[in-house]
Amino acid sequence: MIGELAYWMFYYVMKVPRVKKEKTGISDSLFLLSIVALVNILTVMMLIELAGWHGLTDLWNSFFDTVKWSRSNIFAWVYALILLIPLLWINWKLFYRPAKFREIRERCEKMGRMRRLIGQCFFWVFVVGSHVAFGISIKQKNPSNDKEYRERLEEIRELKSTLVRTGEKTKSKLVLLTDTINDTVEQ
Repeated sequence: MIGELAYWMFYYVMKVPRVKKEKTGISDSLFLLSIVALVNILTVMMLIELAGWHGLTDLWNSFFDTVKWSRSNIFAWVYALILLIPLLWINWKLFYRPAKFREIRERCEKMGRMRRLIGQCFFWVFVVGSHVAFGISIKQKNPSNDKEYRERLEEIRELKSTLVRTGEKTKSKLVLLTDTINDTVEQ
């Protein structure tokens, strides 16, 4: 069943108009399937951490926290590549070697219509579910203080509505608002 994920990833990648050659489709689907696997591993790590088993995740976090994640940080890209290379190799060995992928492809193409539909549904549930679970675990790990932001938004709305009602174009209330926001940010 897991080999079907590789086939369906290849199947949908080949439907992209820019993908003309089969080797391009195989490499793209290999990379995308590895990213989904990485997302699943990160989700499991976060769930372990949320469960309170910090002993299992301390080594991981010591490496993870040393990187300042941004698009322009070369070290972050190298670190992400180091995490992704073992998954690329494992997926290549298990699913995308030419002989193995040919076998998976033949098996999936011989399936009946209903079985193919079930396989496609399983594929999309797996891919979308992986990313949704990752987003939920991130939200649980780093809960935002929404109350503070909502209060600030209400203050801004109140100031705008009073300015619109009175027709005043004074900056004194806006200056006071930005001063209070800056004071809370500094604290």
